[in-house]
Amino acid sequence: MLASSGEDVPGGHSLRARLAIAQLGRDDINVEALSRIQAAAKDGLLAQAMATYVQFIARCVDLGAWLAKRHQELRAKVTASHRRTPDITAGLMLGVDMFLQCALDAGVINKAEMQNRIDAAWQALVSGAEAQSQEHRAEDPVEIFLDAVPAVLASGRAHIAGRDGSAPDGNPTAFGWQERTYGDESAWVPQGKKIGWVADGQIWLLPDTAIGEVNAMLRDQGRSIPISRLTLGRRLREAKKLVAYDAGSFTKVVRIGRSNERVFVVDLVKELLADDTADAAPIRRASRSAVTDDMSPPF
Repeated sequence: MLASSGEDVPGGHSLRARLAIAQLGRDDINVEALSRIQAAAKDGLLAQAMATYVQFIARCVDLGAWLAKRHQELRAKVTASHRRTPDITAGLMLGVDMFLQCALDAGVINKAEMQNRIDAAWQALVSGAEAQSQEHRAEDPVEIFLDAVPAVLASGRAHIAGRDGSAPDGNPTAFGWQERTYGDESAWVPQGKKIGWVADGQIWLLPDTAIGEVNAMLRDQGRSIPISRLTLGRRLREAKKLVAYDAGSFTKVVRIGRSNERVFVVDLVKELLADDTADAAPIRRASRSAVTDDMSPPF
C-alpha cells in the first residue's frame, strides 16, 4: 500500500473504500520519538532493518499459502460497512505480524513483547476500521441521498403530497408544507417542487425530480451525488433501502390519479415525523478480541 499524507480525506465513496484512513491531530505525534527515528534513518539503521526483513521473508517456505490462510482468518474478525475494509485491515495486520516475526527471529524482542505489540496493533487497526465505516458512510451516495431528502423538505425547496395531491395527514410541515392564514381561515401551502407522495406508510419519490432537488441543495454545500439515477437506483436496491420495486427494476409503477408514475419506494415516514433527528444507522463493530492464534509463519 502507498502511504500518503494530505490536508483532507479525498472525496468519493469508491476512492475512500480503497484507503486505510488515519486521522492525525497536532498532538498525536510524539516529536521526540519521531526525531529519534529520523536520526536512525540518517544513520542507515532503517535501511538495515529493511534489508534484514527482506532476507527473513526470503527464508520463509510456502509463505504464500500461509499468508492467504492467515489473511482469511484475520478478515473474518472484522466487520465493517464496506467489504474492502476487512481486506485492508487484515492486510495491514499481516504486515505488522510478519515484521514482528522478523524482530523475534533477529532477537530484538521476545515472544511476550511480540504478543503485546500484536495485541496493541490489532486494537489500533480495529479502531481504524470502525472510523473507516464513518468515513464510508459520509461518502455513500445512498446515505447522502436518503439523508438529504428530509433536509430538502425542511429547507422549503420541495414538498411531498398526499396521494390526492393535498397536504399529508399528521404533520404536513415535515413534508415541506407551510400553514398560512387568510383572514379567519388557514390552509396548508406546498413549498417548492413536488418530489413525491406519501401513501400507505411509504414515501414514493419521483427519481429525477428528487435527485435534482437534492443535488441543487448539495451544490450549495460544494457536494453532489456523483452517480447517475440508474446507478443510484441500483445501489438503493442493493442496500435494501427500497421497500418495493417491480421485477427487473429498482422503481415501481404506481397509480396517481389518472396517470402512472415510476417511483422510488422508500420508508422515510418515521424519519420525517420524528421529533428529533434520526440517528445514523448503527455501524457494525469490528471484533476487539486480541490476535492470539499461532502467528508463526512457516520458515
